[in-house]
Amino acid sequence: MTKEIVNPKNEYKIGDIVTYSIKFKIRENENNKASVHEVNVEDIFEEGLFEYLPSTLWKNDSNLSAIKEQGKLKISLSGMLNYGSIKEIRYGMKITNNANGKSVNNTANIAGISTKNNNVVGSSASKNIIVNDPKIDIQKSVDKLEYKVR
Repeated sequence: MTKEIVNPKNEYKIGDIVTYSIKFKIRENENNKASVHEVNVEDIFEEGLFEYLPSTLWKNDSNLSAIKEQGKLKISLSGMLNYGSIKEIRYGMKITNNANGKSVNNTANIAGISTKNNNVVGSSASKNIIVNDPKIDIQKSVDKLEYKVR
């Protein structure tokens, strides 16, 4: 599984939309040409730092679905993940005020059951972003509240 940022930047600002892409496939090797079923991905993010934007959801297979739960996006594949096929899902997350000044890491975990030996297989991938939206304040003060005209 890979997790990519479609619109990478060195630093992000509050209100920016980060578009994530998660791709998964069966590892390529001669001994692992089985299929996997009951494939589930959990993309874990810190609640309050991102706002999931369901209108940005894109998937390359109609058997993929995504549901937002507290602190994670749950992605499921109904049917099989066959050797050689690649599944991809993309979605946007809007950065909130609470993320300012933070280095934010979010991790996606995948698990499924191999049809070759009924073992649970899985992996994880993560991406880190830095949110830096500098603010400047100004303060003005006076030494008296009232003045007399002379």
